[in-house]
Amino acid sequence: MTEYFSDLSRNCNVAICFSVVVLPTAMHAQQSLYHQPGFTSPSGNILCYPQSWHQNDETDGVTCLIFEAKWQAPVALPDCGVDETNAFFLGRSGPAQGELACHGDIFWPYTQEVLEYGHQAEIEGVTCFSETSGMRCENQEGYYFGLYRRGYETGK
Repeated sequence: MTEYFSDLSRNCNVAICFSVVVLPTAMHAQQSLYHQPGFTSPSGNILCYPQSWHQNDETDGVTCLIFEAKWQAPVALPDCGVDETNAFFLGRSGPAQGELACHGDIFWPYTQEVLEYGHQAEIEGVTCFSETSGMRCENQEGYYFGLYRRGYETGK
């Protein structure tokens, strides 16, 4: 290791050596600190994040995935060949929409904030409440969804 640095110092000036040796380390540290927007339940079973449903930018809201559930979302997609997870979307207005979402491991290793039980958070005009039984999200018009291991609910 010492031999490498002494050879390096003979072959380049300080500015170039700094950029070659130090900057990659700083860039690596910055990447490991990246946070994905959104939050998880304390158990980690529910993950919520901001999203435009089906690429319609006018329908901003929140999508929540529940990884372990004893039920299946009302709309199932054809076999997608990757992970399938129960998901619900709630926009700033209008009713909740649920489907069996197709995705890969796109959320990891990014860290998520934990929404502790009894607390609430707002994403894109939708307020979500963390409960020991699951997660309930409601928009400004009063439409909501609740995700629980035992089942789900939607309504107004």
